[in-house]
Amino acid sequence: MIKQFAVKMPLVYKLRILQLRLKRTTRNLFVNFANERMVDRFPHVAKRHQSLLRRKLGTSDPMLQENKITNLRIALKSMDGIVLKPGETFSFWHLIRKPTSSKGYIDGLLLSQGEVKTGIGGGLCQLANLLFWLALHTPLEITERHHHFLPFGRKKSSIPSYRREKF
Repeated sequence: MIKQFAVKMPLVYKLRILQLRLKRTTRNLFVNFANERMVDRFPHVAKRHQSLLRRKLGTSDPMLQENKITNLRIALKSMDGIVLKPGETFSFWHLIRKPTSSKGYIDGLLLSQGEVKTGIGGGLCQLANLLFWLALHTPLEITERHHHFLPFGRKKSSIPSYRREKF
């Protein structure tokens, strides 16, 4: 449905996305985001999880899986050592910001307007989903969570560019 609307009325669709981004930016002015980094490592691991990085995804180019791994490494550097204190909000996209080629991100698989495509920063949804899974196993309150518009693999995942995950 979104794709049909976007094709029929692309300007209205783009204006709506702009409106949602503006609304979010305004609302985020009043959010206390976690930004402080811890220099030393914590002495113990609270939770472990492994997520398969290389998968056969239909007829997609296997190189896009390798590119995803590169994108994940870059994003992890943006989040490594972040300390979440009481009253603060952790936001995946607030920390990594917009993935761009100038930051080293490369083409990977992503979903856009309900279609599988390639684009800069593709694959970051896997890390966002892992963080969500980890947060589910803590006493943290999930304050925002969004999915792709269509199933990708076995489950729905990730976040459209105007939506975010927060806990």
